[in-house]
Parts: sequence; C-alpha cells; structure tokens
Amino acid sequence: MSKTAKFIASTLLVTAFTAGCSSQVPLSTLTLNSTKAYKMDMSEFGANGISKSRISIKFNKTTDLSAFAAKYGLTLKKTINPIKTSIFTVSGSTPEAAIAKIRKNEGANIAFADTVSVVKLEKEINDPRAKEQFALTVTNSLKAWDVTMGAMTTQIAVIDTGIDPDHPDLVNKVVAKYNVFTKDDKVKDGAGHGTHTAGIAAAEANNNIGIAGMAPQCGLMIVQVLDANGSGSEETIADGVTWAADHGAKVMTMSLGLYKRSPIVEAALQYALDKDVVLVASAGNSNKKNDPITAPHLPSTYPGVVEVAATDKNDKKASFSNYGKTVTVAAPGVDILSTVPTYKTDDAEGTNYALMSGTSMASPCAAGVIGLIRAQHPDWKREQVVESLKKATNDLGGAGFDELFGNGRVDSLKAVNL
Repeated sequence: MSKTAKFIASTLLVTAFTAGCSSQVPLSTLTLNSTKAYKMDMSEFGANGISKSRISIKFNKTTDLSAFAAKYGLTLKKTINPIKTSIFTVSGSTPEAAIAKIRKNEGANIAFADTVSVVKLEKEINDPRAKEQFALTVTNSLKAWDVTMGAMTTQIAVIDTGIDPDHPDLVNKVVAKYNVFTKDDKVKDGAGHGTHTAGIAAAEANNNIGIAGMAPQCGLMIVQVLDANGSGSEETIADGVTWAADHGAKVMTMSLGLYKRSPIVEAALQYALDKDVVLVASAGNSNKKNDPITAPHLPSTYPGVVEVAATDKNDKKASFSNYGKTVTVAAPGVDILSTVPTYKTDDAEGTNYALMSGTSMASPCAAGVIGLIRAQHPDWKREQVVESLKKATNDLGGAGFDELFGNGRVDSLKAVNL
C-alpha cells in the first residue's frame, strides 16, 4: 500500500473477541450475512471510539436470533457467518447495560458479548524530516492524529517576530496576519524565531515537505510584536495580544518574557482571557524560580496563563528552563527541529529548517496540543480546556504536581481521548 493510501482516513468496523472459545453449535437463524451493506456513520461513535448503539454477540448453542432480539429490545443488523457472530443495535439502554443484562440472564450460552469500536487506519505521514522530531514521538502525536489533526477554524495565534510567508511548510496555514509596528499584514520574519515557533505549533503535515506541526490542520494567526532584533515593548505586546483576541484566536502562544509586573501587559492578558482565549507562554530560559509576586515573568506567571517549562528527549528538565509554582505543564524544548525562513536571518541561514532550544519551543508545542483539544471540543470553555490539558500529561518528577514539570509533560493522545 502506498503512503498516500495509508494516510487516507478510511475506517473499518471490527469486533474484538476472546481467543480459545469452545467449538460452536451452528445457529439456526443466520438470516443475515456479512455481505449486507453497511455504511460507516462516525456520529454513531462516542469520543472514546465506542459505538453508542451496536453490540456483537456470539452464542454457544443454537439460538433463535429474532426471539432473542425481541426479548432484549434489540434489532438484529447482521450476522458474520464464518465466525457465527451477530451484530445488534440497542435501544432504550446503553450498550454496556444491555451486555451486562444479557450476560447475567444468558450465562453459559454467551461465548462473548462486547461493544463495537471504531478502528482507523494508522496514519503514516510522508514529511521527510518528521522522524527527526522526537517531540512527535514522546507526545504520541501521530496516534492522536487518528482522532484529530486540528481544524483551520481553530486559530493558534503566534505572538512573535512574524513568519516567512512563503515557507513551503507554512504557506497554506496562515489565516490572519498583523504587524503592530506597521499596522498592516506585512509580517515578514527578520529574526527567524517566529517562523520556528509557528512551525512547531502547526506546520503542514503529509505534504512531502520537511516537518509536521503538533496541530497540523489548525490555522495560524501571525502577530508580529517583536522586530528583526527580537525586540518589542510592553506596548507592542499588549497591542498584539488584544488584536489577536479580537480577531478569532482560540489559542495564543507567546515565546517571550518580561521579568517584571506590567499593568498594560496584564490588562491585555486579562482582556484575552475574558474573551475565552487559551493563553500559553514560555516559562523563561534563566534556570530561575518564577513567582507571580516576588519573581514575575510575564506573560507566563500571570494568573490564568498556561506556563510551559521545557524538557529534553529523555523527559528530563531542560538545564535552562525556569520553574516554580506557576508552571502548568512541560513540553519538549531541547534541539527542536522546525521551520526557519528560506532567506538568511540572524537566527537562520536560509536552510528552511533548523534546531533550536528554549522554553520558546516548548510553548508552541503545548499550544499545538491545546489546538487539538479545542478543535475536537469547540464548545468547551477556556477553563475546561486548561483543566483537560493538566490531565493530558505524563507525570514526571515527583508524584503529581511539582515545580519543575507542573502537571507533567504534555501528551497529545491523552488530550484527544479525554
């Protein structure tokens, strides 16, 4: 099978059953067989992949299927003759409750009774350098993409130095742009940092080019608040944050830091929070302990912001990563391969892709995971998304919350299965 064919989101319906069952007596009423047409309806399955109505049953002795269905309020849909297994739909009950009742009443006559789960082709992406992205592996992102890869309507705002608008892995991803300096949509990245963080969050996948982002089907909103030297001000940050909040951002990643309190920045952050934007920010690269009062680091230490610490490929704390009680989660941030401008900048040699390290890389990684959650649950409010993110982690360090990793290192697969 070709890689393209493997990637197509074809879906198969299968039932699982235990091995080692005794030989079976033929059923007397196999009136339907496996040639009966069945069209997949994904709305039939819950978020956990289990059918809301279908169950599979194999009997140990001859059973009148019509009478059995009538007895338990079931509808016989089909029988798979070679394995003598029948598929029923349940009404007026959950599949789990129906199965429990059948097992209790029928006892030894039931070889197995089980729910029916959706099975999807495992995605195989063709981005040639994806195998170099350890973050995709440790966060189980490829498996998560069997559930969702995001949605263009879920816009991840990258508050940074801009972007290379012609980069082949990003050119199809940008849905909105704003430059706070020129007050227009000219956001050409003169530093390289913004292009790198944008790629981590949502570079296009399966396009036979370069890498894949954490949420490869989410849209990117590019807001340039730092110039070619990587410099901005409290004014530019506040301007960019409020603009993004007003123009549809669902998630905002900010890989920048201010080691002081700032009324204008804090006002902008609160404005975005009040507009239901999930704010994500890097914890800082000074290996210092953050504290919202005594050692602030804005935006990350502001209440309500998801502060992201950095880990390496071995799930250890990055040597440079800040830490403290404000850390929400950790994410990969050491030697992260991502997009850089196709032209030369201070941070890039025009190579299209480069390794960078920092909590700057960890923040868009976590933002991508949040993008997957918001795409899958567009009705969830910010607080619910953040609480889900805290659960969608691999616990590192001390048991439970700790100041190095917060609630743990993000896991995409756990995030999309909550």
